[in-house]
Amino acid sequence: MCGIAAFFARESTIDYKHLDTLFSGAEKRGQDGFGICVIKKEIKRKITYVFKDPDPYSKCKDKVKKFIQKCELGIGDLIMAIARAAPETEPATDKMRVNETLQPIINYNEGLVVVHNGAVSQVIYDEIKNYYKKLSSQDQHYEYQTDIDSEAIAAAYVANGRNMKKTMEYLSGGFAFIMYDQNKDMLYVVNDHMQLSHGYIRGLGFFLHSDNNIIGQVINDYLGATRDGMFLWENFYHHYLDGHNIREIDLQSGFMRKEKYTPRYITPTFDSINGVVKDLKNDTI
Repeated sequence: MCGIAAFFARESTIDYKHLDTLFSGAEKRGQDGFGICVIKKEIKRKITYVFKDPDPYSKCKDKVKKFIQKCELGIGDLIMAIARAAPETEPATDKMRVNETLQPIINYNEGLVVVHNGAVSQVIYDEIKNYYKKLSSQDQHYEYQTDIDSEAIAAAYVANGRNMKKTMEYLSGGFAFIMYDQNKDMLYVVNDHMQLSHGYIRGLGFFLHSDNNIIGQVINDYLGATRDGMFLWENFYHHYLDGHNIREIDLQSGFMRKEKYTPRYITPTFDSINGVVKDLKNDTI
């Protein structure tokens, strides 16, 4: 399973040693390449810097640190990262085609960035690709940027009018992902049964990670606290997220909207939306 992480510099920038904790923790779940994207606030938050390396984080750590220094992180910036564990259903990380075989998945035309731990059903992956092939030249087409099945998340999101609830009730697979929509300046945090945690340090910012203990380690290193209840006001928190929920976070206001979705289950002969079917590959979106 991949390790995913994110940090939103809501109130302050962050020392690299804390990012190193996040990235090293993610590597425990994936050693088949490391990727990171920095979305700079500037006047309007936009996808600015991208780094991908076929080596695990521990081997490309010096390059990642130089990359972060080049980004000159500021308040309001967003970092999204992934340590890949290549599944058998996807091509191996290829250093000659690193952009096509390694996340983050970035579509500049659509203003989308995705880091995903899990897998999308092959039936759905094929179906959403066929959906776009059937559109006329006047219709909006999603142009695939990678060979990774996770990109079906972004493609289905666009096909469903950027409605995440509709997207998640159409998709089938295993999901723990973070997606940034530049057009809305929204961060989506979605998981089913797969682990994903979030945390916050007052005066610093907001964290997401596959492993809740890693966020706890950052909090301990930053505050010297190992448990809550030590401060009069809530100074920090971190915990795993409950499953089958969508969290839509407005990065302007910090408002988080939580919405439950009904997962879709598919087998060779059954679809929880369409019921008993003979050939799912002939179904359309």
